[in-house]
Amino acid sequence: MLTKTLINMLFVYDFDGTLYRTGEMWKCWLGLLQARGYPKERAEEKGPLVFWEGFTPARHVREIDPECGDACVQDLDTSYRDYIQSQKERSLFPDVIDHLKKIPKEQQIIMTHGDPKFQQYKVNASGAGKYVRAIQVSRPDNRKVEQLAALAKSSKEEVIYIENNPRELSEVLEAKLSIALI
Repeated sequence: MLTKTLINMLFVYDFDGTLYRTGEMWKCWLGLLQARGYPKERAEEKGPLVFWEGFTPARHVREIDPECGDACVQDLDTSYRDYIQSQKERSLFPDVIDHLKKIPKEQQIIMTHGDPKFQQYKVNASGAGKYVRAIQVSRPDNRKVEQLAALAKSSKEEVIYIENNPRELSEVLEAKLSIALI
């Protein structure tokens, strides 16, 4: 039985790119911007400037076009959020919900990086939020490795971190945390 082998384990999942089909959602966002006349190249160029601080549609639009008024920003933000909401579980990789359902909620955390409100919105809109005990959002001043160190120290369970970003995994290795990495 699957749950018997999982006793004393705490699964910590990265969200973007690990559970969430970030690339597909990014293509949609770029399409919305292009439909409003913004060049794809400019949007791609400005994306990394907002990712580290915490991507939101509004923050990205303001970076692309500082002259875009509040109504323009709100329109694009609402359009993208509506799209995210319409995608629900399709925004996740195909096996994610089935996997999350097999493990008790108390043994699962999503740890993501970005704007706290927007990341919470994405996780909950995808349907993944109801299967985990917490959604933790890292920021430049409270990085994932720091949050994982605190979890490893306070958790009675073995912490298993599932992440698609080699840089994030390297930081955990360099910190010599007693965490299993996948």
